Amino acid sequence: MNFIKLSVMVLNVWLMLKSIEDKLRQQAKHYNKTYLGEMLYVDSKRLPLLKNEKNTREYLCVGIDDLLRELYADIYLTNPNLA
Repeated sequence: MNFIKLSVMVLNVWLMLKSIEDKLRQQAKHYNKTYLGEMLYVDSKRLPLLKNEKNTREYLCVGIDDLLRELYADIYLTNPNLA
């Protein structure tokens, strides 16, 4: 088998794999939510102390609704995960 035939075979395999990948990408179903709060991302992080602060920790809490892409953020003085 010479080099040209081998390179043509490799190119054909690559094109076939690319077409399969494109078909799978088109068939991929994205999730669609129907009501508020169906999928909600919630996270909380402990904020670092600044130089002039006392030993009271503050916590940043963030919630994102996946349907409307609305964000809610608030800072609490107590850990909301323990309350």
